[in-house]
Amino acid sequence: MSNRPLLGNHSLCLIRMFRFHLIVALLFATSTAATAQWTIQDSHATADLRGIHSIGNGIAWASGTNGAVLRTIDGGTTWQTCSIPPGAEALDFRGIQAFDADRAIVMSSGKGDLSRLYKTTDGCKM
Repeated sequence: MSNRPLLGNHSLCLIRMFRFHLIVALLFATSTAATAQWTIQDSHATADLRGIHSIGNGIAWASGTNGAVLRTIDGGTTWQTCSIPPGAEALDFRGIQAFDADRAIVMSSGKGDLSRLYKTTDGCKM
């Protein structure tokens, strides 16, 4: 036989309610603390953007429709619109892989010769 005092139904109910409220409070506290902070980055691009690659240190490249390629070197505060590669004015650039602030490869997607790769080594100045 146990030396614990027996609890009535009312006491058990209160303990369960306390546990429930404690769990809800902890879930609320952790969910609000984990809320991400988002800031809209205005690229000033008229193209629909499809791809982005960040290499860190504030450098990122983005790609999109109509041959659009963008680059930021200040963490997205400003975006440089790169010159469109010759013959790529109507291409849909869906992927981009950046290597540093000056070098990136962009990929267009489409049928046949509409699927292409372009590389820049001069920070997209061409």
